[in-house]
Amino acid sequence: MNIFLVDDDLTFRFILRTIANTTDFARVVREACNGQEALDILTQKFQSGEDLPDVVFLDINMPVMNGWEFLTEISKVIVNRQDVPPIFVLTSSINSEDHKRAETYLCVKGFYTKPINSTHLEEMRQMLQIH
Repeated sequence: MNIFLVDDDLTFRFILRTIANTTDFARVVREACNGQEALDILTQKFQSGEDLPDVVFLDINMPVMNGWEFLTEISKVIVNRQDVPPIFVLTSSINSEDHKRAETYLCVKGFYTKPINSTHLEEMRQMLQIH
């Protein structure tokens, strides 16, 4: 599986990349350090017809463009598209309002509070029905 990890925390990206690789959750891990970088990359892939990631992992609190801004902007880009990768919000937020807000986006398939471990990845794999 190809994942796209959008998070400004270098340490978290390293840890998640390591877990994803050692559990065979991911073959390829592409990374962006903020929502604007991720939006630019995905928009270019949509426009060029390049392969999209199988799943996007998105942090909420990031500089430049946060996760909420990213979700709002990507929702404009993906209108009426069938090939949109599922997005899982991975955040340090424990605010129940954030969880409810994430559920308002059709492309968001799950909300997880950091730290993320192999059990969480297995739950995601089952939700996506990937073996």
